[in-house]
Amino acid sequence: MISIWASMTVGVVSGKHQIVSTMPTALGFAASLPNSSIAQPGAILPAAAVASDFITGFCGETAEDHQQSMDALREFRFKNSFIFKYSERPGTSAAGRLPDDVPYPVKQQRNNELLAIQNKISAEENEKFVGQVVEVLVEGPSKKASRDAKAGPIQQLTGRTPCDRIVVFDGNERQVGKLMPVAIYDNLPHTLLGNIVTEHIGPDVTSLQLS
Repeated sequence: MISIWASMTVGVVSGKHQIVSTMPTALGFAASLPNSSIAQPGAILPAAAVASDFITGFCGETAEDHQQSMDALREFRFKNSFIFKYSERPGTSAAGRLPDDVPYPVKQQRNNELLAIQNKISAEENEKFVGQVVEVLVEGPSKKASRDAKAGPIQQLTGRTPCDRIVVFDGNERQVGKLMPVAIYDNLPHTLLGNIVTEHIGPDVTSLQLS
C-alpha cells in the first residue's frame, strides 16, 4: 500500500543565485544554495524522484551562468526538468524591467544543451528500473490506444510509478484507477515499458507483449 507518492518538483530556475535574485518573482532556488535544500527529499525517501524547472537565457545570463546551470543538472540528476527559453511577456508587471539582452540563437543553443544533458540523465535513471517489478497507478488508455478505433478488451494502458515515472503496458479498462504490479522490460528516455504481473489465470490476464 502506497502511503506517500514520492515525487516532487524543486524549481532551480538557474544555476546562479544572482540570476534568480534579479527575477521580479523568484519562484525557485538557485543551485548555489546549500545542496541539502535539493538533496533532502532523497535522504528522507531514497526512492523519491525530484523534478525541476530551468529558465535559460534570462536577462544578463552569461556563458559562465549557463555553465553553472549545466553543472547543477549533472550534480542533482533530476528525474526530469522543464526547460524553457526566457521571453518577455507583454502586459505583465515584469515586462520591461530588465533588458532582454541574450540573443535568441544563444538562448536556443543553451536550451538545447540543457535538454541534451537532462535527456541523457533521464534515460540513465530509467534504465535502472529494467528487470524490476514496480507498483503502477493505472491512469487509462495510452495515446496510442486512444487513437486506435479498433481497440479490443486488451489495449495499451499508461500509468505512473510512486516516483511519477510513466509506464505503458497492455491491460484492460477494468484496471484503470487500480494499483498494479508491472514488470519493466525496457525503457525510453521518458517512458518505461512493462507487462502486468499476474499470479493466476483470471479476468485480469493481459497480453504479455506490448503492441
